[in-house]
Amino acid sequence: MSLKKELTYGFSPLEEALRSGKVEKIWVRVDKMSKVKQLVDRLEKNRPIPLVAVPKEFFPEKEWVGFLPSEIDYLGWEELPEIGNMVVIVDGVTDSTNLGAIFRASVALSSPNIILDLHNTGSVTPKVVEISRGAALRARVWRLNIKQAIPRLKENGFSVVGLEAHHGTKVYHLDLTGKVALVVGSEDKGIRTTVRTLCDHFGNIPTDFESLNVHVALSIALYEAKRQREFKSGSSMD
Repeated sequence: MSLKKELTYGFSPLEEALRSGKVEKIWVRVDKMSKVKQLVDRLEKNRPIPLVAVPKEFFPEKEWVGFLPSEIDYLGWEELPEIGNMVVIVDGVTDSTNLGAIFRASVALSSPNIILDLHNTGSVTPKVVEISRGAALRARVWRLNIKQAIPRLKENGFSVVGLEAHHGTKVYHLDLTGKVALVVGSEDKGIRTTVRTLCDHFGNIPTDFESLNVHVALSIALYEAKRQREFKSGSSMD
């Protein structure tokens, strides 16, 4: 793989990655060097990060900064019992745009715990980090066989809810206040049958159109879960 394909591009993803302490090296257009240096000095002043000045031809169109993110440390079975009260399980999503958007929505809506299926789901690539605007570097990520992980979550008190286009209960009628695992499937095939059999409930987002993009549906479900939890705790979402 060429260097350019290994980089994540964009100032916002860089800023988030620096906050997470997960930047190894930065390439920046010559005329933007001072702006990037100020950002690095503010967010990573205790850790020297190499900055390389390059001409504009180095970058894809409209980009002027790229960075090499630190390698993702995927969590394992031993950390699964510490996963918290909300987890997103991804089954069969391979498109970087969708996967990055899933990470962005999950982190933004207080659910940074994500399990990617080991065999049929994409991994956290530089493009996924870019699309997520750096949120993927803030998430706690597992790559496991989800057909083995889901029963373990259920043993730990989780209710497993599969999100589907038309089948199941409207999400705002589901109780999402306890330990909940939301399962999302691929755009074309949805959740696999073998995974559907492991779900306790199914939820859908009522729409006036055929269906929603997977990350949009997940965002709505996560927002509803956040709303229910904050209402139950007596806190405000203002």
